[in-house]
Amino acid sequence: IRRAIAALGIEHVKSPYGHVTASIGTATDPHGRMDAATLLQRADDALYRAKYGGRNRVEYAARSAAGA
Repeated sequence: IRRAIAALGIEHVKSPYGHVTASIGTATDPHGRMDAATLLQRADDALYRAKYGGRNRVEYAARSAAGA
């Protein structure tokens, strides 16, 4: 997804990259123990780590925080 968005070459003058990029946060719950709100919050936290970690990247919610 990140590469496809970058390949579009959409100008973004305020971006340090000069074009539109994508920061993505993901979370999974392979055991089905989390409710939707918790899973969404974990993905949102991962998204903000991606943004603050330099943008144009993907961050995954830590598996250990999943309440295994």
